[in-house]
Amino acid sequence: AVDEMPAATEIPLDPNPNSTSFARKVLLVQYTGTECGFCPFMVNNIKQMPATVSKHCILTAAHRFTSSDPAFLVGANLEQTMAVAGFPTLAVDMHSLENDYRYPALIRTMVQNAIDREDAKAGIAACAAYSEESRMVSVKAEIKAAVTDNYRIGAWLLEDGIYGKQANNGASGYDYNTHDNCIRIADSKVTGTDFTGHYLGEIKAGEKKVFEFNPTNMVLDKSWKAENCRLVIFITTEGEPSKYTTNTWYVNNVVVCPLNGSVAYQYK
Repeated sequence: AVDEMPAATEIPLDPNPNSTSFARKVLLVQYTGTECGFCPFMVNNIKQMPATVSKHCILTAAHRFTSSDPAFLVGANLEQTMAVAGFPTLAVDMHSLENDYRYPALIRTMVQNAIDREDAKAGIAACAAYSEESRMVSVKAEIKAAVTDNYRIGAWLLEDGIYGKQANNGASGYDYNTHDNCIRIADSKVTGTDFTGHYLGEIKAGEKKVFEFNPTNMVLDKSWKAENCRLVIFITTEGEPSKYTTNTWYVNNVVVCPLNGSVAYQYK
């Protein structure tokens, strides 16, 4: 079994080893489902965000409305981590959320507030490798701290291009039946209702820590298309309680990594 596990590629060399001025991106989680008739309106709000806002975002979609959804996320109650009360809902950094899809300005303001909320406390470099034989993904990440703090880390597998007939109560302008950014695996479980990441402990400013994810937690179902998959890797730190969530660990930074490839530290 060990021989069937893929070996992660090398973490890229740090392009700016003397810097801790990291670029920061925010993690969007779109809580949705193919049988949610109002969810297409939230899709419109997301797609119509100005480029000045969207360039700072990494979008994921948690299909948790009904289990008949072809993109349904099995075994990860992400909506309980965020105290999601209804669909559609858009959450940012596991810190704030909005479910009123009728007012695009509310969505834009929430996302912009998340972007402005704090600077990057750390950067993320990572590499991954996929085995066609075992369908396992090996993921290794390196965290470099700009601020001394306690950190957690998570990795989610996303798949694009999933077809599912979407219920629609009148939205128009896009193809709502092809679903992208769908979370297939959420390897960040703390408890059954907390997916804020594996605990890394304290990392002092300027120091690095390597974390290797367990490949047996990242196994692609035979029906998933590996060529349409990628990873998002995020870190969380603890903050003041938010009225929107049940946790106090919030995403501070996030990157995208290919299934067979790597991502280097991203600086301002």
